[in-house]
Amino acid sequence: MLYTLDMDPQVPILDQIPNDKSQITNGSHNITVISMAVFVLLSLSAVGFLYYQNQQLKKMLANYQVAPTPTSSATALATADPTANWKTYTHPTYKYQFKYPSDWSAVVSQSASANTLFGLNADSKSGIGGIEVREIPTEPQNFNSLTESKIIKQTPVTINGISGYKTKYSNVVSGTNFVFRHKDGLIYNIYINSEGQNDLEIFDQILSTFKFINPVASPSAKPIACTKEAKLCPDGSYVGRTGPNCEFAPCP
Repeated sequence: MLYTLDMDPQVPILDQIPNDKSQITNGSHNITVISMAVFVLLSLSAVGFLYYQNQQLKKMLANYQVAPTPTSSATALATADPTANWKTYTHPTYKYQFKYPSDWSAVVSQSASANTLFGLNADSKSGIGGIEVREIPTEPQNFNSLTESKIIKQTPVTINGISGYKTKYSNVVSGTNFVFRHKDGLIYNIYINSEGQNDLEIFDQILSTFKFINPVASPSAKPIACTKEAKLCPDGSYVGRTGPNCEFAPCP
């Protein structure tokens, strides 16, 4: 009897060996995908955190009112004129004017009606400073001799268009003055008898406000019609009345 042996086709051994290379590639791919996912999540978290911080900062700025810093111009205006609230003195006859502190006094001097005395509790007899008006010859040598008398320092200065000398002198009392000659031939001496720093600062501020004002013009007088009278002169001629007072003209 003949037996036939059926055998399965032999599977190649190569096909039965696991493909390690394919498994390694797949593993690397999975790691890359996971890394990218983690990176994306971290990026989104960072963006979200920054957005949250930005919103919080906006809320804080909206609730926080910053006090405006005063500009340099505003500061300059606030300190531009320290004499703004001072009193103003005007001499009734000589029409010079200046400002002085509100707690000081300024009055016409008793010794000379052209002069003024000023200072704390000043009166017509005394004051820490004042203004003297003198009628002296206008020759340059006389003017210079006045400004250079008994002084230890002298500086030419101009105040409100008025040129003169600011001097520091040493005499009976120490102090500072400003001397100038006005166009009418008068000498004006503005002085203070003090060495106190505060008094000297006030004196400089008083000087900065000194000026002359134009007197108020009086209404023009109407011309007077003189009478037609005649006066007999020694030589036999006649003269009539003339001039603003209608006086007889002088005889020839």
